[in-house]
Amino acid sequence: MAMDPRIRFVARHECEESFLFFCEYFIKKQTNHNLRHYKYTLELIETLSKVATEAEILRLLINIAPRLGKTQFAVIFFIAWCIAKNPGARFIHLSFSDELALDNSSKIKDLILSDEFQELWPIKPKDDAKSKRKWYTEQGGGVYATS
Repeated sequence: MAMDPRIRFVARHECEESFLFFCEYFIKKQTNHNLRHYKYTLELIETLSKVATEAEILRLLINIAPRLGKTQFAVIFFIAWCIAKNPGARFIHLSFSDELALDNSSKIKDLILSDEFQELWPIKPKDDAKSKRKWYTEQGGGVYATS
């Protein structure tokens, strides 16, 4: 069932304005659970938001323990959020493992192609963007993933 246009407008606006809201929205849509507001999670999301919206953070090193959401927030959600805000945005995703980089690229693309994302932002990958390594949107944005 299609979302009420007024709710879609508000959800899209709130997602674009707030990376925290974007994360909460898509975690709820994907898992039917609420985002747990741990201090480190909120600090990570706030800092990533500043990276995208303010020119004050030009370099960022994220150093937290494994399995606490670095990839989910700093790679998958962050890149998808930036592409939602600017479909022409381009990213290079580097990882120690080629397999991990390609897996993350695939997860970003899957999020962008999800019904929930498409309902708010009808952004499509180019027809020739079948690769996990390199894919672009019709607006020229996209991801290059490698080790």
